[in-house]
Amino acid sequence: MSFLDPYTLIGTASLIIQIVVFFMLLLGYQSKRKQKFRKHGIVMAIALVLHLVTILVIMIPSFTLAVVPEFIIPDPTMVISLVGLIHGVTGIIAVVLGGYLVAAWRFKTDSSGCFKRKQTMRITITVWFLSLILGIVLYALFYGPLLMG
Repeated sequence: MSFLDPYTLIGTASLIIQIVVFFMLLLGYQSKRKQKFRKHGIVMAIALVLHLVTILVIMIPSFTLAVVPEFIIPDPTMVISLVGLIHGVTGIIAVVLGGYLVAAWRFKTDSSGCFKRKQTMRITITVWFLSLILGIVLYALFYGPLLMG
């Protein structure tokens, strides 16, 4: 396997997209701090859509076609299996919570309802960040040796 292998390129593209999503979340957070709540919501909604597309196009197929049959089914206690499972669960929780927050907002100009969901927003970003870290660990486990040598 080389860096130009299709699987490596797809995994790298997914990682790059998630890093872009991370920077979008930082931009959205900055907008919130500047009390530009509508911009905050729009940036977060776009980040969610980009994240969802990546999940549907890359992550779910990779997980179901490679991680589950090659690692989880043969040995669910392997590091790759455990990291993959926890990454998947935290990722699902984060995207469901993010979807709930965007759906509850629905591009309203009035931001008063958002303040009562502040705790949900904190939980969502924390779980998403954990999922991102686990995704980076998973990437390193799959492709780290290839990239190092």
